[in-house]
Formats: sequence, C-alpha cells, structure tokens
Amino acid sequence: MDQWGLVPQIRHGNVYVLQDNEDIIGLAILMRDWDDTDKCYLFDFAISPNLQGKGLGTYFLQAIISNMEEQGFSKMSLTVDTTNKPAIKLYKDKIGFDIDHFSKDEYGKGHDRYIMEFDFNKEDVN
Repeated sequence: MDQWGLVPQIRHGNVYVLQDNEDIIGLAILMRDWDDTDKCYLFDFAISPNLQGKGLGTYFLQAIISNMEEQGFSKMSLTVDTTNKPAIKLYKDKIGFDIDHFSKDEYGKGHDRYIMEFDFNKEDVN
C-alpha cells in the first residue's frame, strides 16, 4: 500500500502496527463494514516473513480483536486466498474464524477467496 492508500485508511479505519523496538514487524488495517455496522473488516494483515510461525500473528490478532470489541464491534470478517494454508490455519484453528463461503474469482480470474467470519461472542477455541 502506498502513502495515498494509507492516509484514508488511517483517517477512516484502524491501523495497527506490531513493533519490536523500532522495527515494524506486523501490520493490520481494519475498517467498518457499512452493511453491518457491528462488524469490522480485516482489510490487510501481515507479519514479517522471517518471524512467521512463532505465534506473533495469533498474539497480534487476539489483541486487535480485543481492541475492536472495546470499540463496540461484535464481529470481524476477512477474505483469504484459498491456497494460503498458514493464514487459514491462523484464522480458523488458532483464532476461531469460520469459513462463511467460497468466492470464485473474488479479485479477478483465478483469484479465489474464502470469506471468513468471526463472532466475538462465540466460545473461545483456545
């Protein structure tokens, strides 16, 4: 994302960074779902590639969910590439997202996605 895309996200959404001292090692961008104002949409989520698989994604996303709940949200949704097994494992197995449905060609031909949902009020899976 360039500076022009980040400015409206900061102004109208929630931007979170995970830092290790001065280094940014994680980033998340969320915005309100205008069709369901109790729901936030996880627009972008990333952990530095060299730090993936160490539990940081789980820690970071749990902290974000807690903060979004404090802001009055009760649900979160996201899309994930159907071939991104580590991300699906994080969202589904570690956090508790459900696959709501499959969307063929969501981001253009050959870019299939799962639409995933998480209800903050459901039983903790961890």
